[in-house]
Amino acid sequence: MLLELGPAAVFFVANHVSDLMTATAVVMAATVLTTVLGFVSRHSVPVLPLVTLALVLILGGATLVFHVELFIKIKSTIGGLLFAAALVFGLFLERSLLERALGYQVFLTREGWLVLTWRSSRL
Repeated sequence: MLLELGPAAVFFVANHVSDLMTATAVVMAATVLTTVLGFVSRHSVPVLPLVTLALVLILGGATLVFHVELFIKIKSTIGGLLFAAALVFGLFLERSLLERALGYQVFLTREGWLVLTWRSSRL
């Protein structure tokens, strides 16, 4: 849980005590650190943290290079759109990508996974 919420927490603290550019640099470093720690503890990195890392590094880097706050501000929106697009793509393939990501924690029938995927992609 700390690995997932840590970067967001340090971002908000850094943004509160400094500015958005500093908070962006801090969240980039924290995301890299938590991804490395996750890999060391689990010997693998799930897809969602890798996508988050890529978005943070690309959009955070663009924010710092161009000094345009919009890039980091749209990270969540782009992440949500990519997540929904991946779920819908999985539905076209008649496979639940949620099942692949969560199947070892949540036990549903095939139909249950497809319903959950459809409802999640509509958020």
